Amino acid sequence: LQENSYLRQQTNYSQTRIGNKQGYTTTLAGRSPITGRNEIATVFTTMLNNGDLFYFVAVAPEDQASSYNYAFRNMLNSIRLNG
Repeated sequence: LQENSYLRQQTNYSQTRIGNKQGYTTTLAGRSPITGRNEIATVFTTMLNNGDLFYFVAVAPEDQASSYNYAFRNMLNSIRLNG
């Protein structure tokens, strides 16, 4: 978040699935200094078997976020993690 210090956590962490693994998600929101529009960033994380952290960040304009949710969820469901 150092580069995106305008983002603030909006939700607590909750359990989710990233492809074939258990993970966690949280939502961040804030006004982009570049576009001047409110953005929603949903962060998905899981630990890989080797101890590395895998993360996926889905970013969309706040007023269009619900339109992107289906595509983002399909992307997450298609991921297969072996590490």
